[in-house]
Amino acid sequence: MTSDKTITASFGLAEIVSTPSILTGPISGTVGTSYNYSTGGSTSNLGHSIEYRFDWGDGTYSNWSSSTTALKSWSSTGTYTVKAQARCAADTFVVSNWSSGFSVTITALTETITIPTTPSGPTSGFTGTSYSYTTGGSSSSYGHSVEYQFDWKGDGSDLSPWGAATRLKIWTTAGTYSVRARARCTLDTSVMSGWSGSVQVAIASSRSTRTLPLSYTPSLPLTVAITINPGQTTQAYSAEDSPPNGWTVSNINENGQWDDVNKRVKWGVFFDNNSRTLTYQVTPPIGETGVKSFSGKTSFDGVNEVTGGDSRIELGALLHPADTSLNFELSVSEVTAYAAAWRSGQSWPVPPNAIPIEYPTNAGYLWRNGEVYHHDATRIAPSCWVPGAGAGSLSVMRNLSLKNQTSLRSQVVLSTGTATRDLPNCYTPSVVMPVSITVTPGQGTQVYAVEDSPPAGWTVSDINKNGGWDNVKKKVKWGPFFDHNNRTLTYKVTPPSDETGTKTFSGAASFDGKNVVIGGELILGRCTSSPLPDLTGSWTIPPKQTCKNTSRGQKCTIKGAFTINNIGNRDASSTYVDFYLSDNDNYNEGDVLLKSVRTGKIKTGKKQGD
Repeated sequence: MTSDKTITASFGLAEIVSTPSILTGPISGTVGTSYNYSTGGSTSNLGHSIEYRFDWGDGTYSNWSSSTTALKSWSSTGTYTVKAQARCAADTFVVSNWSSGFSVTITALTETITIPTTPSGPTSGFTGTSYSYTTGGSSSSYGHSVEYQFDWKGDGSDLSPWGAATRLKIWTTAGTYSVRARARCTLDTSVMSGWSGSVQVAIASSRSTRTLPLSYTPSLPLTVAITINPGQTTQAYSAEDSPPNGWTVSNINENGQWDDVNKRVKWGVFFDNNSRTLTYQVTPPIGETGVKSFSGKTSFDGVNEVTGGDSRIELGALLHPADTSLNFELSVSEVTAYAAAWRSGQSWPVPPNAIPIEYPTNAGYLWRNGEVYHHDATRIAPSCWVPGAGAGSLSVMRNLSLKNQTSLRSQVVLSTGTATRDLPNCYTPSVVMPVSITVTPGQGTQVYAVEDSPPAGWTVSDINKNGGWDNVKKKVKWGPFFDHNNRTLTYKVTPPSDETGTKTFSGAASFDGKNVVIGGELILGRCTSSPLPDLTGSWTIPPKQTCKNTSRGQKCTIKGAFTINNIGNRDASSTYVDFYLSDNDNYNEGDVLLKSVRTGKIKTGKKQGD
């Protein structure tokens, strides 16, 4: 049976979401900074709610959200095309087309340094005196550390090195100065701040200036000098100076005196206007440490002026006065230069002056015992300098000024001489051999010393002239000799048993601090043939035994001819040849000695038979 069927179809309107508007927001920025971007304008034809997302152009997208704005920061520089898309919040499969692109350029963040504070410090002073100024407060936009520079005149012509926020300044010329500061990044030193505000500093000429050594060493005397230039109108003046508490004062010049009540050195009154250099010596106590201060004043016609110049002195690196290289190690040239200055009575850039005899002796002792030394704070100078590495800190070392370095070499008149080494023709392993060095100093030589280095691993013995072996530096050392006498210095060496190849000697002689390389022979090869006797032997008539019976039993006799040949390169003195009875061809312990036959002298290449 056939029946009719009805199909009912319902037709609705398809949902469409319109394209959002082009984004608005910054068109440029820097790496790592967040920026806000906006879109909008999308609608659903069915009236549904709309959500948006952003394509940031770097492969990342924002989450879908009903908000029309979003934040974005880029991690790399570049130009990015940013766009937006909308969708139906109810039916999320219904999405719009992407909006038109919006170009954003991202560059690297530029570091900035904030301007430091106006320097603080004295606003007046005297020439030759050290003053402290401090700035600070600068920071880097990247969080980097900063360092500071001071402009001591305000015009860029007198700049300090870059460094800490507090610096010291000594002006040498009177005047008014504008002091300012700036900062920079320690990692990218091209990034600087602007200049700070300026502080005005009025500097007057100082009529009295103190000069101190660069540093002090406990128990070692040092000289304090105060230079006074009163001026033509001065009628009378006097001076006083206060050393650090506990330091011993001595050798006051110009009839000055020590005031033990007020702990001051005092000079005057001088009823004239003559310039003077007032000096005295002070000795720091054993165990003294830290930075110490001097203070003083000069009164000109009743008007007091603070003594300018040096006022602070630091604990030195506790170096020996002879140690001009400042490394806790005394070389032969340093020792001889120091000894030459002592011998001639010349002044030395580092106190004490005049040099006491025990100081160069101590320097020679340190050099002879490994060169490296340290300071023992429990001893009095110069015994406080002892051999070996110690706890002396190079961090507190203050370098000698260029003036003093130059002075050291210009004050000591250096002499020259010659040193010539003599070696055998060749060496043989395990055989002792002599080394001779002939030293001829110049006529003007005050002191000299010699050192020689044999090949590594060779054993040294029999050193003459009170020389010694420095087992640290592996050198043979002689001296210092405080004269200009010619000497022949000798020692012996023994090469190791397995030594091979060509070997080299090296050394130097130092005459009044000037080194001369030892000349003569320095290269030594292994002997190709033995320089000693070399005895070999053989039976020219083989031994034959004959026996016969006697009333006392059987008696046997062995006869033969044995020839000895000297194949060495040196004659052999008389020796013994022992004959043993053995049951094989080799000598064995327990074999019976038959006879010892003494030979005469056997010349090289000659034979002797028996």
